Amino acid sequence: MEEKFDTITLSDGVGGSNEFYVLDNPKIKDQQYIVLYPIDSNDGEVVIMGVKVSKGKNDIYFSVSDKEVEAVFKVLQKNHPEFF
Repeated sequence: MEEKFDTITLSDGVGGSNEFYVLDNPKIKDQQYIVLYPIDSNDGEVVIMGVKVSKGKNDIYFSVSDKEVEAVFKVLQKNHPEFF
C-alpha cells in the first residue's frame, strides 16, 4: 500500500496476533466500525468489525451482520473511491 495508514495489532485470544492497516473508522447510526486490511495480504479483501469503545481500556472489536458489512462498505466506497 502506497499511502500512510495507521496500523493495529489484534490478538486472537489464543496467543496469536495479526497486523492490519486501518483504512477507515466510520460511525453509522451511533455504532462505530473499523475497516481493516491485513498487512501481509495481497488479496484485496478487507475486514469490517464493530467497535465498542472502552474508557481507559482497550477497545473491543466484534463481528457484525452482513447488512452492517454492506452499509460500512458503501461508506468506504464513498469516502475512499481511490480504493476501487
